[in-house]
Amino acid sequence: QHDSDPQGGAAPTSTWSPGRVISDAHPLAVAADAPPGAYRLVVGLYEAETGHRLRLLRNGPDSVQADSITLSGVRVIQ
Repeated sequence: QHDSDPQGGAAPTSTWSPGRVISDAHPLAVAADAPPGAYRLVVGLYEAETGHRLRLLRNGPDSVQADSITLSGVRVIQ
């Protein structure tokens, strides 16, 4: 779990526009005893004032509404 403003507050979502790519690094601590292998990482955005998750929209033939995305195949190597 890690929460922070986009780019440490330098890229507030109110300045985002469609198609713009925002790069934002977040530290990810893995327990020392976690077995090596593939894991899923779930990412989402929320309103800081209310805690309500923001809806994500994907347009096109696979139109989807969700409040998170899942990155699969994240590898832990020891």
